[in-house]
Amino acid sequence: MRAVVGFPPSAARVPLGWLARRLRGWQSLRRGIRPARAATTAISWALVAFATSVAAAQAPEPVWLEGTWVGTWWMGKYEEPVELVLSQRGAALWGRIAMFGYPGAGAREAPMPIEAGWLDGDRLVLVWLNEGRRFTATLSLAAGEMLVGLGGEDGQVVAGFGLNRIR
Repeated sequence: MRAVVGFPPSAARVPLGWLARRLRGWQSLRRGIRPARAATTAISWALVAFATSVAAAQAPEPVWLEGTWVGTWWMGKYEEPVELVLSQRGAALWGRIAMFGYPGAGAREAPMPIEAGWLDGDRLVLVWLNEGRRFTATLSLAAGEMLVGLGGEDGQVVAGFGLNRIR
């Protein structure tokens, strides 16, 4: 029969000597027979705790963009209102956007669902379908409560955005 290291071979035969040897290790630590080992362990744990707290303190605060944003989108001198409602979980974002007066959208001014949204460093990338055409916008947070950036269809820049958070 194989014994697991550190345990007696069977629970029915627990020799008192085995238990005494295990307890003696803790008692000798209390008496100071192994202070170097205890000090090394304590210092190691203290260094791990310190390194963890320093890393947590240096980690940047995540950008929180959830809420309602209103502003304008523009194409040259042409400028129209836009409304963006975002929900967020970590770096993933979703919601809806209404780009009033966008060319080719016809009479449709109802909010369009955002198909994909994510944080890419300090930039927000949003993707949605506008009358069957894939529209991608890349926005940056400026002055704390303002999103600015560019967007377009098929990788071509066609519009600029300026939005302010209202809630």
